[in-house]
Amino acid sequence: MAKLIGVVSKVVGEVFAVANDGTRRALAEGDRLFAGEQLETGAAGAIAVHLQNGAELTLGRDSSLELTPQLLANQAPHVDAPEALAPSQAELTDVEKLQQAIAAGADPSQEADPTAAGPGSGGAPGAVGGGHSFVMLSEVAGRVDPIIGFPTAGFNGFAELRDLDVGLLNDSNDDAPPPLVPEVDHPVILDGLDVGGGELSLNEANLAQGSASDPAALTQNGSFTVVAADGVFNLNVGGINVVTAGAVTGVGQSIVTGLGNVLTITGYDAATGVVSYSYTLTGAESHANGAGTNGLGESITVSVSDTDGDVASGSLDINIVDDVPKAMADTNAVTATENQLSLTGNVLDNDIQGADRIASGPITPQTIEGTYGKLVLAADGSYTYTL
Repeated sequence: MAKLIGVVSKVVGEVFAVANDGTRRALAEGDRLFAGEQLETGAAGAIAVHLQNGAELTLGRDSSLELTPQLLANQAPHVDAPEALAPSQAELTDVEKLQQAIAAGADPSQEADPTAAGPGSGGAPGAVGGGHSFVMLSEVAGRVDPIIGFPTAGFNGFAELRDLDVGLLNDSNDDAPPPLVPEVDHPVILDGLDVGGGELSLNEANLAQGSASDPAALTQNGSFTVVAADGVFNLNVGGINVVTAGAVTGVGQSIVTGLGNVLTITGYDAATGVVSYSYTLTGAESHANGAGTNGLGESITVSVSDTDGDVASGSLDINIVDDVPKAMADTNAVTATENQLSLTGNVLDNDIQGADRIASGPITPQTIEGTYGKLVLAADGSYTYTL
């Protein structure tokens, strides 16, 4: 049985396989080819064969190839192709004849045939010496290689420099590089700090011993915003490192402030830059005398830096309102008479002492002689009146 050489993968035009006995079969895609057969392509024929060893065999027009097992050994086959014959003088084109004359040293203007006169515009179509009223060009898909003339050189045998279109000089700066746009450096801004009167206010009156005890009001909450377009790198509030090297580290931490109260960082939103905090009043403070109009302030430093080194600082200001005592007029419910010569009571029972009260009592003991009797006042506010 003949050895399988390959399978036809592509056929253009007419291609035949000729057996040893001379029989010819036209080939089509998918046909098998065997050892001993001869491939023959016509004037417009070509074929591609996928060989059994995985290689691809192609054969052009007007060619023949004997299929042998050597094709499967990756050896280049011998292809019979028609010998290239030199064109005759009659087959040369006018351009080729002109090139031959120049190469031979002849003057083409003297040796060549004179040019024919062009047809007049008034010539009748088809008349002798006349022209045509139109020319019909047919789309033949031909190709022309416009190769004509000989390479030339400039003086002294050097190749001539090609002309460069420099253009006219002008004052425009079209070729100049575009100006560099400086990178914008965004500053860091602290918003919601340094508010007049303080960010938070707490009242001593809300303490347990205050004049208006309210434990829930002793803790106040607030917030401020860090605006840092380049990103927050470090943020410190009163010694608490809320952000360290870009990482949130201080949420939930507390410190005891200079006045002995408690500051706590309750939250930080990295997306919005909002810092939340709380401040708790733990006891009465030592206010200066001011009849209740004075306040005691505490400032907590806030500092921040962004990723490219910009910094900003501010202060978180807390105002603590003093709780002052209030004295009320005293009247004994019993009237002194000959039958009731002595009266007792306490002058502090109806007074408001405030959060700064003294445990031993804010009374200076003394004896007062009145018009009708004598008043003895003790340090704890108790008194005795005698007619």
